[in-house]
Amino acid sequence: MAPVLSPWAVVDSELITRNFAEGLGTLEMLCVYEVANGRIQRASFATGEKRLGPASSPED
Repeated sequence: MAPVLSPWAVVDSELITRNFAEGLGTLEMLCVYEVANGRIQRASFATGEKRLGPASSPED
């Protein structure tokens, strides 16, 4: 998914691969950046479900 742009915000969805205590896995994250005068004023993040195992491509 490509970032969504507006004059006051950027919304981005990321799939993060990382090491958890239980092993390698992925985590979805929604990032919202509020922008004023061309600079980020505030960043908010919401995390999704943690999934253990290697990341899969969208074609899988």
